[in-house]
Amino acid sequence: MKLVSVIVLLVGIVHSNVLRNFLKQNDEDGGEVYAVLVAGNGELHNMFSEADVCLLYHILVHHGVKEEKIITFLEDDIKDDPDNPWHGELRLGVDGPDVRKGCKVSYSGANHNVDNFLKVLKGDDTGVGPVLNSTEKDRVFLYHASHGGQGFVAFGDYVLFTNQVKEAFDHMHSQRKYKELLYHVDACFSGSMVSWLPEDWRILGFTGANESEFEMGSSFKVGDIRLDLVGEMSCAWQHSVEREDLDALTIKEQYNYVKNKTHQSTVSVYGDKSILKEPVGLYDGETPYKFGKPVPEQTCALENSYLRAESDLHLLKHKLEMAKVNKNYKKAKEVAEELQKLHDLRENVNQKIDNLVLKTISSRGFIVNELAEKHQHLDCYEQVTRAFFQHCHPEHKKKIGRIKYDKIQKLCHGNLPAEVLVENLQAHCQN
Repeated sequence: MKLVSVIVLLVGIVHSNVLRNFLKQNDEDGGEVYAVLVAGNGELHNMFSEADVCLLYHILVHHGVKEEKIITFLEDDIKDDPDNPWHGELRLGVDGPDVRKGCKVSYSGANHNVDNFLKVLKGDDTGVGPVLNSTEKDRVFLYHASHGGQGFVAFGDYVLFTNQVKEAFDHMHSQRKYKELLYHVDACFSGSMVSWLPEDWRILGFTGANESEFEMGSSFKVGDIRLDLVGEMSCAWQHSVEREDLDALTIKEQYNYVKNKTHQSTVSVYGDKSILKEPVGLYDGETPYKFGKPVPEQTCALENSYLRAESDLHLLKHKLEMAKVNKNYKKAKEVAEELQKLHDLRENVNQKIDNLVLKTISSRGFIVNELAEKHQHLDCYEQVTRAFFQHCHPEHKKKIGRIKYDKIQKLCHGNLPAEVLVENLQAHCQN
């Protein structure tokens, strides 16, 4: 059975009700559907990110969304990677089809960046590609698949911060650039991107994890390499398709089912939850069965599951294992040393954070407001995290496990301005 059916049904069922209602209601008021789909990560082992976006592109087109209304962001480096076992292709399963074929990419390479993404959302056409020209009659669907941390998600060579999303949504709301907006984020700590959402902006945030959790991936051995192709939540969504009558199922019921089946992260919703009362509706069937029949629930357990936030460690462990199997002891020694360096890096970075926090909270006159609302400090979170990347952790793109960004961000709840925190952080790490 083709594993790609898991992803097809994940994307299709998460968004089938949204698409049906968008298309039906838009016919009534003259509005249209716009979509912005982002694969935050490139690099071969992150194939899930770009493949998910391309598959979703095909599904949207199949459901009647106009191609010119869909904007995609992909680094687009995976298909031509010399180690790609399916050269020129993107797959969601070892035996799956090529979803890259026919997937139109709007922003790639150097143009795949946060600045262009924010211009797209705001309708700023001073950039290099298409932007959202949506109005208050239109519905907008945003999708982001990548790695993430507390208060940010990976986006090309850098990250997209929660505060930047908030500012963009604030602009879109004030300029009436949508009638309803769905923001789906599939990443570690993805809840932190949307937990601030107000209930009256007509925006629903849907995440694969809450504000403080990792997501799980499942890597597959293809030749001598491993590729991340599917996550735990994907399997749970696929199970809900097999077990429930979708014509009688509400999104809330399905959400509860998937949440109960996703054991290692908490599927969450934020913002305007009135949409949860609506029926999921039966997916039309044609698109899922193009890519494979449903996988029985008992065969959908994740194999070789791992924390996506530790993907670099996971890859090195695999290289070490292969070197030992091939009795290449010199290579094994080199990889073991590289692996140890990453473990040391994680320990050293977290020690920097612990020392900085202790030094700050011990300083005379520093007071923390324990009742502070997180959404009140998103700008400060962004400033101190940017500064930490620059001065304390320039290798922040490495996926080496949990880094205690939340401890740095909590300093924003104190009585020191963000500018002072940044200065103290810079001095601390330089010393």
